[in-house]
Parts: sequence; C-alpha cells; structure tokens
Amino acid sequence: MERSASGKNKWRSPRLVSLAAAALSVVALLILATMVSSGSISASVAANARSLHWANSLLGSAALVRAANAQAVVFAVDHNLGVASDEALEAALTEARVVRESLDASVKLQPVDAVSDPDLDAAIDRFLIVDEQVRIQIERGSVGAAVELSQGDFEVAFEGLERILTGEQASILQAIEETETASGRVASIATVIVTLLIPGAAISIYFLLARRQIRERRLSMESQLVAARELARVKDEFIASLSHELRTPLTSIYGFSELLLRDGVEDTVQTTELVTIINTESSELMRMVEDILTGARLDSGALTFDITAMDILPEIENVVEPFRRAGLEVTLSCLPAIVTADRMRFRQVLRNLISNAQKHGGSRIAIGTQVRGTDLVLAVVDNGPGVPIEIEGRLFERFVHDGSRALLTGSVGLGLAIARNLTEAMNGTLNYERIEDHTVFSMTLRVAASNSGALAIGRIRPSAGTLHPAVDGPRAA
Repeated sequence: MERSASGKNKWRSPRLVSLAAAALSVVALLILATMVSSGSISASVAANARSLHWANSLLGSAALVRAANAQAVVFAVDHNLGVASDEALEAALTEARVVRESLDASVKLQPVDAVSDPDLDAAIDRFLIVDEQVRIQIERGSVGAAVELSQGDFEVAFEGLERILTGEQASILQAIEETETASGRVASIATVIVTLLIPGAAISIYFLLARRQIRERRLSMESQLVAARELARVKDEFIASLSHELRTPLTSIYGFSELLLRDGVEDTVQTTELVTIINTESSELMRMVEDILTGARLDSGALTFDITAMDILPEIENVVEPFRRAGLEVTLSCLPAIVTADRMRFRQVLRNLISNAQKHGGSRIAIGTQVRGTDLVLAVVDNGPGVPIEIEGRLFERFVHDGSRALLTGSVGLGLAIARNLTEAMNGTLNYERIEDHTVFSMTLRVAASNSGALAIGRIRPSAGTLHPAVDGPRAA
C-alpha cells in the first residue's frame, strides 16, 4: 500500500509539473498572442490614420487647385475685357502654380501601405493634366478655350477624383471601426488574464487615446470637406452670376454697336438713342467691375483712401448727370456742404445707391441732404416696395440669397455691401429704413471743420405727391 501510494504520488508530481508547464505555456502563448495582436492592431491603426490623413490632404489640395484654377480663369476673362491688369493675371496664374505644386507634393506623400482604389492614380493624372491645360490656354490667350475646359473637363475630372477619395475615406473609416472592434476583443482577453491586468490596462488606455485621435481627425476631415465644398459652391455661384450679369450689358453694347456699324448714322435720332443705350450699359458694366475689384481689394487690405474736405453738391451732380442722360428722373433737394470723404469712393457709393433704386425701387427717385450736429446725412429715396422684412438684417451682406434664388436680381450681389464698407471706411454710416411707404438709404458723413453758415436743409421726409424730400428751409449748422 505504501509503495502504491508512493508510486501514485510520484506519478502525480510529474503530471502536476506538466500541467503547470502547460498552463504557463498557455499563459505565455496568450501573452505572446496578445502582444502580437496588440502590435498588429497598433500597426493597423497607424496605417489607417496615415491613409486617412493622406486622403484628406489630397482632397483638400485638389479643392484648392480647383479654386485657384477658377480664379485664374476669372482674371483671364477680366484681362481679356481690359478690366484686369497683366500683373493681376500673372499673380492669379502664379497662385495657381503654387497651389498645384502643393497638390503634387501631397500626391508624392501617399503611404506605401495605403489601400487605394485602382482608378485613383488615373483620376489624379487626369485632374493634373486638365489643370495644366487650362493654364496653358490662359497663357496662350485662348480665354474661351480655358473657360470651356474649366467648366467642362476640369469639373468632370474634379468630381471623379472627389468621388474616389470620398469612397477611400469611407473604406478607411470602416477599417478603423473594424480595428476598434478587434481592440475590444483583445482588451477582454487581457482582462481575463490576471497577469496581464496592468499591460491590458495600458493597452486599453492606448486604444482609447488612439480612438479619440481618430475621432478628432475624422471630425477635422469632415469639417474641412464641408468648408471646401462650401467654398467651391460659393465660387461657382459667384462665377455663374458674374458671367450672367456681365454678359447682359456686353450683349447690348455689342449688338447696338454692330447695328451702328452696319446702318451708319443716317438717322440721328436712332443713332442718339443707340449711343445712349451703349453709354448706359457701359456705365453699368464699369460699376459692376469696379464693385468686384473694390471687394477684392477690401478683402486683401489693399484699398487706400484719400480723405479730404470736399464740396458735396458738385459731386452729387457729377454722379446724377449720367443717369439723367440715360432717361432716369432724379430729383435733387440739396444745399452745398463741405464734408470729409474720399471723392472717388463717395461717387462710387452714391452711384451704387442710385443704381440700386433704379433696379429695385420705384419709378421716382429723389436725393436730399441735411445736417445733424457734426454730421451730414444724404438720403436716396424711392417709392418702391422696399426690401422683404426677413432679409433686412442681411441687406448689406455680400451675395444675399434665398436658397438658390438671388434676392437682389440684376446685380452680382456686391453693390450695397461695398457701399456700406466704403462709407464706414470714410468714418460714416449707411442705413436702410422704410418711411411713409418709401425706401430710404441714409448715408452719414462728417461735416468738415471749415464749414460755416447755413449748410443745412430741413428734415428729409418723402412727399406723397412729388417724392421730393421736404425742406423746412435753411438753418445754421
């Protein structure tokens, strides 16, 4: 019996050792498997993060190339029309080249382990080729071909590249989600194994940080995509609106000038009428181009002002006269006054206000002035229906729209915004209000210190019969 017990104990001892060794081996294998799995998941997370960052960078660079390309086309059109200088066109082309170089650099940074659509390389090559072709056409002076390429093949190439990259991002995000699922399983196994509690906690913390980083990058990528698409949409709408509004006066100018060249000037009445129309359309075209250039200079901080003391009455007459020659009836009720302003910018503001009243106001327009303390108020009044209440707060913003429909038709959406910006730059204000069923735009400027005597007129009040601002009579300032 003792031998039997002894033999049994001897048999159990090696068995226990074997079981312990097996258990340790299993634990070691589990540890090794967990470590290998952790390393693989970490590598996958890093690879996915690199791929997502590259796709985001490439799409953002492509959007910038698209915007720079469109800008170069716009300057080429302006240059062809004679409203943009050689330097401005070259600056636009230089910016397009710089942005293109940034895109080339992004393409070269493609991660080796990035999972990519087999059509991606072809889409990138096509986009780069068409972009280069647009610039070549501009440099050759073939503006029409450049516009056609930009609005046709270039847009198609961008949309194809955007579609592929968006699909890439979706695939990468799915891979990230799968990686997160795998990391959860590893964390569960690590929790079961007591000896891996601390390493498991460290891995869990690591994956939480990685997950947070991925989420932040995803949010950043989405916000950048939204911003890029919104920028592209606004630019497209602006270019389309600009093309339409510039084409309208250009069509009239070209058509009536062709008629004059063909029929001569035998009928002096008809000739005078056609020349008047050409002059009016040319003036409107110059006003729109001036607003566009002024807006660009305001944004870049390149607009300068020469604030001096000036007599306001001759300036008002100077601005109103072309409108009167074109057949517009404008009633003046103004007295001489000396104000501090930039002469050229004052004319631009008043021209925009009269043009706005002509397009969107009533059939009768009046201009009046009055002095309020140290300020002079100039009001442009019309008997039109006014502005819808829901957009009064946004009236002086650029490109005011209601969905896809322009609220201020017949303009590029810059006139009132430019007018307010210029007025404020001259230390004045520009406001809108409805008074007795009349539309009133009030421009306030500082009265010059050299003013003296009776500069003021009475309260500006639309008259129901004549639409003249009511004058209570001169009074001392």
